[in-house]
Amino acid sequence: MKIPQLSISPTIRGLLCVFAGFIIQMVVGSYVSIFGNFLPYLVSYKRQYDDTISYGEAAILLPAGGLTMGIFSLISGSIIIPLVGARLCLIFGCFIYTISPVLGYFALDSSIHLLAFCYGVLPIAAMNIVAIPTMTFAVSWFPNSRGKVVGCVMAGMGFSSTVFIPLQTYLVNPENISPVKANGTGFTLFDSPEVLDRVPNSLLWLALVYAVLMGFSLLLCIQKTVEVKKDEKSNSKIAQIREAFLFLKDKGLKSREFYLLFIFRVLMIATGASILSQWKSFSLLLNTDDRLLSVIGGVGGLFNCLSRFVIGVLLDRFNFKLVMSIQTLILAIDMASIYWVGYASFPGFCALILLAYFLSFSFFSAVPAQIMKLFPGKNSGVVIGAVGLGDSFGFLAIFILNKTLFNGTSEEPYLKFFIVLSLFSLISAVLAIFVRETLEDKHEVTTEGSKEKAKSSDINLEKWHSNSGFDMDQAV
Repeated sequence: MKIPQLSISPTIRGLLCVFAGFIIQMVVGSYVSIFGNFLPYLVSYKRQYDDTISYGEAAILLPAGGLTMGIFSLISGSIIIPLVGARLCLIFGCFIYTISPVLGYFALDSSIHLLAFCYGVLPIAAMNIVAIPTMTFAVSWFPNSRGKVVGCVMAGMGFSSTVFIPLQTYLVNPENISPVKANGTGFTLFDSPEVLDRVPNSLLWLALVYAVLMGFSLLLCIQKTVEVKKDEKSNSKIAQIREAFLFLKDKGLKSREFYLLFIFRVLMIATGASILSQWKSFSLLLNTDDRLLSVIGGVGGLFNCLSRFVIGVLLDRFNFKLVMSIQTLILAIDMASIYWVGYASFPGFCALILLAYFLSFSFFSAVPAQIMKLFPGKNSGVVIGAVGLGDSFGFLAIFILNKTLFNGTSEEPYLKFFIVLSLFSLISAVLAIFVRETLEDKHEVTTEGSKEKAKSSDINLEKWHSNSGFDMDQAV
């Protein structure tokens, strides 16, 4: 007697993969999204033992990890995935991310530099190790809807604020105890023992939540299997790495779009991550209601999540230059206004910070989707990783900003801070205008017939590289 087997349609399996990618991105995005919420708790905790610790010094945890972010993005796409496969790459990244808060727990009473490695370098490195597999696995099921799929997956990173900021606030400050003005620093700090004593254990609780969510998602986040040719099977791991780097050298580095997207990502990571790192410390100067601010941060996560999906849909309908240039221009105006509006009207500040959440982080889905459009095929991951190297330079800019402006001696640090972010956004808007939708062949003839032939050739090449799949529009 045959035992009936449960059969799940490819469409359902694809949707489950997209959902699992969303959850993984939600978890790994929690470090960046809750860092600004955690910063006041961390500074307050550390100042029990060292009253020289400032917001600027403690804030180096984010850029310290971010300096390695781009490096691991490049290594993930060009070495780890070709060497061990995307599946093991994903598992390794999830494991590293899960243990990072545990290591942070043991390093919390040590030097800020050790803490920066355990709870700065490791989680952000893991974030980039898992980024490419979660996107490519999901796209393998729906190759005709790259923008929507990548937008859905990366929306998880935006949604993390909605889940983890209220959770972290509940773990550390469930009684909603207000901070106090610290004499001589110009900042607000928590001095309640009840709040400070909960800071270490909150890291362990977060690690447990990460482990449960990651374990569940790894069961569902699986790439669609395709038939592999014999000559492809015989390629050694070293040959695959060499092929990836040759593709990067011959295709990626010779394209103008590579450098435009690289600089664009540097500026946007500097803008978005800066907002995440300092939004709450500035908000506490305007309103000391910790619970209210955690709610605002959580709602901001919804805006962040929604923007990544909306941008993905818009990129499938319109071109990159139109969508991203308009978005970054509006963000520049937002950043130029937020300081003045904050002191004039707290509700107005809330509206602008939510708008900033909506506009600042969609590049996480927009840039990879545009790269996969420009460089279709199995080696698009190495180009995504190489452009992701710009994250290191973006976090270097954040490091310089934090050390320069938030050392306790700079006058009007937040005013200067938001003006710099406005300039970053304005330059990004200019760069987006020059990004093309397709790469032109050097030998392309400008006649209508040859254009159609080139277009047809590009489509055939993309089909040859891509896995067969379904159209997302038909699946949902």
